Amino acid sequence: MGQSFGLYILDLLDMAPGKIKGIESLLSCWQMDADRDEKSLVIPDGCRDLIYKSSPGKRPVWFLSDLEDSSYQVPVAKGDVFRGYRLRPGANIQSEQLLWSLNGPEGKGALPHELTAGDLASRLESFTELKRELDQALNCLASDVSSIAQVANLLGVSVRTLHRYIWQGTGRPPLFWLRLARVRKAGRAVTSSCSLAESLAEIAFDHGFSDQAHMSREFRKWLLITPSALRGGGTQGVQLLERGYG
Repeated sequence: MGQSFGLYILDLLDMAPGKIKGIESLLSCWQMDADRDEKSLVIPDGCRDLIYKSSPGKRPVWFLSDLEDSSYQVPVAKGDVFRGYRLRPGANIQSEQLLWSLNGPEGKGALPHELTAGDLASRLESFTELKRELDQALNCLASDVSSIAQVANLLGVSVRTLHRYIWQGTGRPPLFWLRLARVRKAGRAVTSSCSLAESLAEIAFDHGFSDQAHMSREFRKWLLITPSALRGGGTQGVQLLERGYG
């Protein structure tokens, strides 16, 4: 979930109980409360989030976000409350079992205050897993590499084997992860005060794009904004600073 006017989002991992912080598949915890009706823009971060949502007059529910290929908008109503647990990129999630353990057979979501840190930690440990080899491969794809062939060579496997392994583990091909990491890192560079003296063409070159036009196409595809507009400010720039892939 992303930050937007009228909403606030807070990374809570550092304040979470030790049992929660110790979950290997957990990247961060966050909360967001809405004080007005609006649409909240969410950008791709390579993660799936376990989310609790409560709306006035409605039954609370736990759900899992999807692994998104582009930015999208989420309708949010005044009084909506979200509590999120962001899982690391590539985390294996037994979705049905995890959600059933939280929502129960009738779909009635357990309230966050009804769950102790141990309860939630137990569910995350039981129904999520981070595979070391897959995590290593994703980290390699997010490093300063220029091609899938280079990643395969660094990992000591063939391009075909890498493709099959990443696809089976994440439901996305290696190129998805390479492009996502590259555009997220370039986005942070565009908005960084340290990079304001750099031209957009220089940032494009530094991050492996063929030229500035190539970077602009990738920004529009993933972030729904141009590099120059992002440099001028926006929700996307704030979200790029949150924990995620790349």
